[in-house]
Amino acid sequence: MFSDLMTILTAWLFLSVFAYIGFPFIYRLVGDALPDRGWAFARTVGWLMVGVIVWFLAYAQIPLNTQAGVWLVVVVLLFLANNLIRQQWHQLTMSLKSAKKIILIEEALFLGGLVFLSLMRGFNPNINSLEKFMDAGLMVSYQHSATLPIQDMWLAGYHFNYYTFGHFLGSIMMFVTNLKIAVGYNLALGFILGLMLIQSFSLTMALVNLTKKASQKTLIISGLVGAFLVNFGSNTHLIYYYLSHHFNFKGYWYPNATRFIYHTIHEFPTYSYIVSDLHAHVWSMVLVSLTLLITYFWFITLIKPGKRLMPRETNFLVWAGLMGAMLGLLASTSTWDLLVYGLFIIVISLLLLFASRLKLFVRLIQSGLVAGATALALSSPWWLNFQSISQGPRWVQRHSSLKKWLILWTGHVSVTLLAFFVSLKIYWQKRKLKPLSPYLFVIAMVLTAWLLLILPEIFYMKDIYPGYPRANTMFKLVFQAQILMNITIAWFLGWNLSQPKIKKIKRQVAVILVIVFTIATGIYPYFGYRDFYDHLKHYQTLDGLTWLEKKHPTDYAAIQWLTRYVPGQPVVLEAVGDSYTTFARVSTFSGKPTPLGWRVHEWLWRGSYDLPGKRDREVREIYEHPLSLQSRQNLAKFKVRYIFVGDKEREAYPKIDETDLKSLGQIVFTAGNTYIIKINQSPESTTQSSFNGN
Repeated sequence: MFSDLMTILTAWLFLSVFAYIGFPFIYRLVGDALPDRGWAFARTVGWLMVGVIVWFLAYAQIPLNTQAGVWLVVVVLLFLANNLIRQQWHQLTMSLKSAKKIILIEEALFLGGLVFLSLMRGFNPNINSLEKFMDAGLMVSYQHSATLPIQDMWLAGYHFNYYTFGHFLGSIMMFVTNLKIAVGYNLALGFILGLMLIQSFSLTMALVNLTKKASQKTLIISGLVGAFLVNFGSNTHLIYYYLSHHFNFKGYWYPNATRFIYHTIHEFPTYSYIVSDLHAHVWSMVLVSLTLLITYFWFITLIKPGKRLMPRETNFLVWAGLMGAMLGLLASTSTWDLLVYGLFIIVISLLLLFASRLKLFVRLIQSGLVAGATALALSSPWWLNFQSISQGPRWVQRHSSLKKWLILWTGHVSVTLLAFFVSLKIYWQKRKLKPLSPYLFVIAMVLTAWLLLILPEIFYMKDIYPGYPRANTMFKLVFQAQILMNITIAWFLGWNLSQPKIKKIKRQVAVILVIVFTIATGIYPYFGYRDFYDHLKHYQTLDGLTWLEKKHPTDYAAIQWLTRYVPGQPVVLEAVGDSYTTFARVSTFSGKPTPLGWRVHEWLWRGSYDLPGKRDREVREIYEHPLSLQSRQNLAKFKVRYIFVGDKEREAYPKIDETDLKSLGQIVFTAGNTYIIKINQSPESTTQSSFNGN
């Protein structure tokens, strides 16, 4: 464990480079308008600056997406950041001193989150359950592709048809920290938790500060509650279980809180951290927090609440442009979140339009045009290479049981209802003197969250899973609803703590309510981490591929050989398999594409089973009848350079003809019963000028 801890701390030092890059730029925009001067978001801003530059240049076919290329961009940005620090040295140092306590707390939170989840992964580090193969494979593919877009590792000859900007950012993180996927995957989870802890902490403080000038103590308390609720809170399913089982938690199974409503998914951040799939929605959380902050400043520059809250950059169109840029990146990371925060911005705009009696109409239209243009520009590398896999909206036929819906969300809805009425009452009382109230932002957060809970009961986006038609829609919407509600609940606590004029009994009741809610929903991680990590009985390692080395040692050795000694991304033939299995392990961990990997996932990404089904048969034909005319044509069509034969190939193809396979080329690697054949370049294969993709 000690050596792993040193690895984590070394990574922490390298990741501080992002903070050094990002902070002078964010401070230049916000100045002293945030209690932490923007420090919590510095790493994310620096990370995005490096990532976006490499992303666009690599899409322009400049081979910059390499470790050397990434570090070149880092060095240039460090130089620019250093110049910016020198220009505002006096003001910046004075500002940092005044926020020293809060910044130190944030650094402790970040390091604590990084160490906690990274070491927790050490109790079950394996990259081999759920959809970890997909997530790891995407990050490996990005590390092996100097230009973009990346090839689909599981459908050679095609570009990847999914939103993967978050996985690209993960590969940037691994380049900077000099980590390979085996360890980098697990540290990425800790990195995300660390960022989310400090960013939800900062957002909560900003929201409390927006509606009422509060003491630093109040800001810190509410910020800590916000950080805890967002990252460790659950829904109220656990409380229902406790009450319905005679005040007993015995037998509680943590995944039930995310699959309680029939044939749906209603996950929340805590669960995602526990099961540790690095899906799009997990990467997106970090960008969502930054989007909320930028939207917050766009809102402030429109309502002009006073000098104390105004950022340095007061032009609302600048913030609208940044807001649009974040929406574009969200589209490339998790497209659902573009819809969610597009909805949030629409709700805010409608409230501002109503409150201003249409006086802000022109500014809102201008903001929309600027945000739309920047969103299109930032998302263009993605959408120009993406074909929609959705089959469009459908009306919900089977709704949630009201009882189950209330079991899950009564706690959140109840407390946010109080926050909503408090905000609405204050706005209404002061609407004549102050029609553009800061409380409109809180109202917009609550209304958006409630809409996200209700919308999956009205419509869903159709995909390939007929038995679970609205599972993905509900998943993506309620996930963000919980983030918005948890920040609002923490704001409600901070608002009450900063209101000495409220009757003491009312303030105490509100504070106790939030504390009880926080404890009740915060028990969940105990059961989740305990059960997923086998009661923390045995610490293993941070290396997520030790399972492969132990279970399939010769396959592992062959994959390592491919990674180290075969440059580029030649096509490697391996066995086709079902999703959520250990098939497609060669393409996943070597970065070399294969004709077909997880067949059902490719069905989802392509919107049809026609192509995956055809390739499934063609790969089987090659392994079972390697010398047939069809097999030779398909080897040439797929541009296969290597054939992998190991445990999974023999499992998938009992009739495999190994003698004829070996006659196709030269065995270039062997270990035990596993070997790799390098295909002889036949006249037929060399005349294939292009991949026809069939």
